[in-house]
Amino acid sequence: MASVAKTCSIDHCELPAKARALCNTHYQRWFRTGVATARDMAPEMRFWEQVDKSGSCWLWTGATFRGYGRIFLTVNGKGFTTGVHRYAYKLLVGDLPDDLQLDHTCHSTAVALGLCAGGETCLHRACVNPDHLEPVTAKVNTRRGNTIQRANLSKTHCNHGHEYTEENTYRVKGRNGSDARQCKTCRRLRKTGQLTQPLSRQLSLSE
Repeated sequence: MASVAKTCSIDHCELPAKARALCNTHYQRWFRTGVATARDMAPEMRFWEQVDKSGSCWLWTGATFRGYGRIFLTVNGKGFTTGVHRYAYKLLVGDLPDDLQLDHTCHSTAVALGLCAGGETCLHRACVNPDHLEPVTAKVNTRRGNTIQRANLSKTHCNHGHEYTEENTYRVKGRNGSDARQCKTCRRLRKTGQLTQPLSRQLSLSE
């Protein structure tokens, strides 16, 4: 009678057992850390197991959402998922003030040099190197990113060719509540019926 191949003793793992009733993956984790599954590991140990430090950017190799690393933590018996770059900053640097965000300076530099198009495939989003993480305000973070807001901010004229001078600019609120600017000339022409198109409103993130 043919013997039945044994599988890994870890729940829901159907890989063949290699040693200590564990598959090669779980055995290697047990050999390195003393525990076979990630859920049994301390958060710090689980974090480092999924970080690739072979380059300037320390890349997270675990779960991601839209390119940003995610890590599951438990505090006071309550579990939650948070950005792994925020966890890395707190672990290696210290607490991050509630009113600040972390800017990936590796990404900002690459964007400025035209070396990164951004988006969910951008590898800089997975970087957890604390030397590449700078606490900044939300407005500064948006200004540095490869975003529509940043593109609009760089415009010197409205969509109808009128220059954005102090005298020709209204400061208003955008649809998402952010600071925006509006061309006074376009507004005046619209009121007199000389301009029928919607007013050009460019997002302008102030300091």
